[in-house]
Amino acid sequence: MNVLGIDPGKNGGLVLLTDPPPQQFPQVGRIFRAWRTPLNGKSIDWRELGKIFAMVNEMGDVKVVIELMQAFVTYDKKRKPCILRSTEDLLRMSGGYNLLIEQAGLTPLTVYSISWKTYWRKRLGAPPRLKKHAEESGAERVVRGNRRNKAESTEFSNRMWKDASQEFGRDWTEGTQEAALIGQYYRDTVGAVKGGTR
Repeated sequence: MNVLGIDPGKNGGLVLLTDPPPQQFPQVGRIFRAWRTPLNGKSIDWRELGKIFAMVNEMGDVKVVIELMQAFVTYDKKRKPCILRSTEDLLRMSGGYNLLIEQAGLTPLTVYSISWKTYWRKRLGAPPRLKKHAEESGAERVVRGNRRNKAESTEFSNRMWKDASQEFGRDWTEGTQEAALIGQYYRDTVGAVKGGTR
């Protein structure tokens, strides 16, 4: 089963997983290719991203699994709303990804971040939680939580694909690490239920 895992956003990435050799155990998808989200300056390069999806479609039957993008609204120390990612930005980015995926002849499947992150925490165990700080604002707590999640994803992905950092170099980033975990989550759960290769 070929699966393209996508961690959307400017700091995200894409990873194409293919079937491992039948004698390999555990059956972890082989990373065929990893891409950092292409950028044009500080914005996503939608043209280059479209080329990646077209290239992936040439592989044949590929499942495309993208993490659901969410707006971040929290509160500062004075209890005033603080928007870290607006709904407008969210809709623009989500629509751009889905449009390019469908134009390439692929079908996007959405997973919730809490689903795949909880799955990996249970399967591999998580590093110690960082302590909460009472003086932090809501925005600071969100930033701290994001850093903790990124640290977990890096630890998990490097345990699953031990040679990836050496093989893909600069393309093995937090974004591509999370994309790989999203793709493997699909292979282990939804894909396995539907008769795919685990």
